[in-house]
Amino acid sequence: MSALLHVTIKDIDNSGYVWDVFYCPDCLEKMLTSSTWLEVIRQVKVTPQYLSHLYPQLVNEPVCDKCHSVFKR
Repeated sequence: MSALLHVTIKDIDNSGYVWDVFYCPDCLEKMLTSSTWLEVIRQVKVTPQYLSHLYPQLVNEPVCDKCHSVFKR
């Protein structure tokens, strides 16, 4: 099982634009060290229980936005 984080990110330079995305811990660390204009507002470790509470429900298994590592239940 690949560890993934559901992360809410704020772009400080882009009028505070906020989005959420899935990252593995390594890709998240690399992205944050190379991007000083991004701020993590929230990060939650992905578990099957956490995914069952997301709305709207995900159709496919979540994947890391950078390396495409797949979360498997």
